This record gives sequence, C-alpha cells and structure tokens, in this order.
Amino acid sequence: IWRQDPESETGVEFISSLFRHNGTVNVTKYSPDGEWLATAGDDGLIYIWTQDDTVKPSIENTEAEFQIENYVVKKTLRVSSEIYDIAWSPDSKYIACASIDNCLSIWEVNRSRQFQVITENNHFLQGVSWSNDGNWIASLSADKTCRIYKKATSGPYRNRFVCEKVLRKREYKIANQDKPKKHEMFLAEKLRSFFRRGSFSPNGELYFAPGGVFKSETQTKPLYSTYVFATHNLSNPIMHIPSP
Repeated sequence: IWRQDPESETGVEFISSLFRHNGTVNVTKYSPDGEWLATAGDDGLIYIWTQDDTVKPSIENTEAEFQIENYVVKKTLRVSSEIYDIAWSPDSKYIACASIDNCLSIWEVNRSRQFQVITENNHFLQGVSWSNDGNWIASLSADKTCRIYKKATSGPYRNRFVCEKVLRKREYKIANQDKPKKHEMFLAEKLRSFFRRGSFSPNGELYFAPGGVFKSETQTKPLYSTYVFATHNLSNPIMHIPSP
C-alpha cells in the first residue's frame, strides 16, 4: 500500500505490505466508507482487511521494519474458483465477485456469507461493477456478453438482483437496405487481457463497457472500443470511445 507524498523524491510513500494469499492477487478495492480493504485472487479467497496497529506484522513480512501502518484480516470469503474482479456496494455491506466458474456472486461481508449467486454466463466473468446508487450491477464475460442487473424492489426477488438486459449484438443501418445488419458487440477469448472492468458514472446513469467491437456502414473493419450505455435505455449504446 502506498500513499501520495508530494514532498518525497518519488511522490509516493510506502505504507504497508499485506501477506496472506497463496496465489496471484488480481484485484484490491477499498470499501466506500474507507473502513475495509478487500483483496482477491487466484486462490479463490476474498480477504477483508482493516488497519490495526496494535497487532505485530506477520513473520512472513520481510518489509515489516519499513511499514508505517499494519493491517489484519477481519473476514474471509471463500469463493469456489479464481477471482478476476470484485465490487463493493455503496453502503460497504456487500461485495459482488466475478470468477472463472462463470458465476457472479454477491456476499454479505459482516456475516461472511453468500447472499446471491447468478449462473447465467457461459464463460469466465472478467469484470463486475456496482453503481453508486446501489440499484445496478454490471458484469462482462468472455462469452461476449455484458449483463446488466437491477435491484428488485418488490416481489419474491425483493432486494436481489435480476437481469434487466443482456447486451450481445448491435444493429446498424446500411444505405438502401431495409433490414439492418447485426454484429457482436464484445470480443471473445482473443481479447488480450484477463480482465474486462467496466465502470458506472458517479450518478449511476451511465455505464462504460470495455472490450467492445464497433462496426458501421462506413466502419466495416472492426474498431476496438469502449461502449457507453444509458441505464434508462439499455437497448443500444449512446456512444463508443475508440481505443488508441
């Protein structure tokens, strides 16, 4: 862990090293309230850390003498396979998890229990994000889909997330043709990345989905892009941002 330090020669200051995982750490996320730090990786574990300077650093920590702060594990969430991404709920009570068992799982942190599991994908989940208003969760998968989930406010699924839209193909018009063409919006396994991490805008009205492929009447060669969707109308992206 590092923090900005404008007065230092490098501009950053070393704070702490966390030793617990038995595999590659793929993602770290602070909770919105700043109380917790979640880490997750190939060992299928999510560790929830908090600062506690009354506890001595682990003997495995070879950098202990340089540490300014010490962190301890308060909760452990055991997922069934490697984890590629996590996202906190805005109230810091839940974590959404994208893993390579094709599952999107939601965990209640304080009780260390699985709250909901969604098994709709046919390939690895490589990214998950939670909107700041708490109403939306979006996932991106190697099965070439982006799935948008909305929190149910009534009925048997109240407070759970149900799929609002599966984004897979996009239509575009061709001059002098009545029937529009369709193309797949997202790359499959050939995407040169382990991760596809989308993001909601701060007000939750927009969702940005990387790993996209754009085609049009004038752009017949695939153009790698990030799609931008408005959550009030998910049928088609409102724009795309080409990759460099």
